Amino acid sequence: MNCYLIDDDKVFHLISHKMLQRSGIEVAVSNFFDGEEALASLKKSIEQQEVIPQIILLDIRMPKMDGFTFLDEYAKLPEEVTNHIKIFLLTSSIDKNDIERAKNHPALKGFFNKPLSFDAIKTIIGQD
Repeated sequence: MNCYLIDDDKVFHLISHKMLQRSGIEVAVSNFFDGEEALASLKKSIEQQEVIPQIILLDIRMPKMDGFTFLDEYAKLPEEVTNHIKIFLLTSSIDKNDIERAKNHPALKGFFNKPLSFDAIKTIIGQD
């Protein structure tokens, strides 16, 4: 399974990799530190007909392009691509507006609080 991990926190990347490895699920993770970088990579993979991620784990607050802006741009991609990708928001935000936006965003399959837990991983993988 291929996964994009989009978060500006390097420590979170490290912890998430360890959690994914310990889950026993074979996942190839591509790391991105902002939404702009991840979107560019995704578009390139689509154009070159390369492997695209089945799962995207997305942070809300990041420099350059935050998670919600990423989702707005992602929605412009072809449906034949977006129908095969599951996006989950990972956040440490307690802002009720962020939570409400996440619950109502059509591209999101769910959201989880950081840090990533084994239960969250099982739910995310079970959604695929």
